[in-house]
Amino acid sequence: MSRYEAQGDDAPDNERLADRERPGAGYEGALQTDGYQVYDEFFASDKITPHGCMAHACRYFFETKDSDPEWADYALTEIEKLFAIERTFKETGASHEERLRVRTAESTPILEQFKSWVQNHRGLPRSGWGRATHYSLAQWDKLVQYT
Repeated sequence: MSRYEAQGDDAPDNERLADRERPGAGYEGALQTDGYQVYDEFFASDKITPHGCMAHACRYFFETKDSDPEWADYALTEIEKLFAIERTFKETGASHEERLRVRTAESTPILEQFKSWVQNHRGLPRSGWGRATHYSLAQWDKLVQYT
């Protein structure tokens, strides 16, 4: 089983997560969520910074491998480049400053090019590819917040 197939099978569903894991009163900082609208209330405060989940975007693209294999492979390859950069941080124990430097130098150009590619390869809204591209573009500001 690939990393992409395993993403959602064991995770609690969004409704239970939203009810159970609300940030505590006075929480300030980053909060990573998927695109489920129930989380939007968390970001009413300017003290909580929304971060998106690239694994969720990845899963949408993975689900199109059968219907759009060439485009799906390209999208997954680009996302995997981002995941590989993040893995090196864990392997090397990179400092926060080093992570920021590398993300700015390496991840940001990948993300900018990928966004442009996705914008030029949108799909029909109800197609799997359309859902993948729509999710990514709708969540884009949150997805790139970590850089």
